[in-house]
Amino acid sequence: SSGGSGWVKALVWIGLGILAIFGLRMCMNDQATKKTQPTTTVSQSASSDSAASETSALVPATPDAASNEAQSSDNADKAQSDAAKSTSDNADKAQSDAAKSTSDNADKAQSDENKSSDNADKAKSDAENTTSDKAESSQTTPPPANESRAVAEDGMVKFYFATGFSRLAKNADDVAKDAIEAGKSGKKLIISGFTDSTGKAAANEKLSRKRAEVVKQFFIERGVDEKNIELRKPKNSVGAKGESQEGRRVEVQIKD
Repeated sequence: SSGGSGWVKALVWIGLGILAIFGLRMCMNDQATKKTQPTTTVSQSASSDSAASETSALVPATPDAASNEAQSSDNADKAQSDAAKSTSDNADKAQSDAAKSTSDNADKAQSDENKSSDNADKAKSDAENTTSDKAESSQTTPPPANESRAVAEDGMVKFYFATGFSRLAKNADDVAKDAIEAGKSGKKLIISGFTDSTGKAAANEKLSRKRAEVVKQFFIERGVDEKNIELRKPKNSVGAKGESQEGRRVEVQIKD
């Protein structure tokens, strides 16, 4: 009985020893685990940072990079818009300048043309006035010795002849139109021939008579009845006032 009890005690002590050893072993393992865990954590953290770094190199641009890219795109669009606006403004300005220049040149050309027209009109008017003045003068003043001319003066018509000739002046119809109408209406036309004091008196008298006949024929050809025409020798057939051109004339007076 005491031997069996001894075996039991021995087994108990052996069991307690095993338990003690197992507890000690568990305690040591627990301490070893606590010591190695921070290192593993640090290592895992470092590995995580490295992986994150590598991943950041492979991952597409971050939101900041995208914002910068969008900003660059906006700047490019603005630059393109500014360039297009500048080009359009320059084109509009060039077109406006060209239109203004064309308009100014056209206005200047029109002004020059108007001025030229005014000058032409003035020159024409001056020429007409000069011609009119000469015509009026030619109708009231005797011509030079080598020229024939008809002149209306003091209610009568004077036909002046060139020296030695009996040809009527070209303006005879214009100047004598009133006398023609008077003779056609029945009024009497008194025709008197004069001579100058140069040369032989007989020859001058003959020439004076011939000139008077030419004037008479002039009125007859224009419709005046011959019975309304009278040739009358003046009391003094030599030119009045002693002027030779007054002697080379034939006068036509109108009598009722």
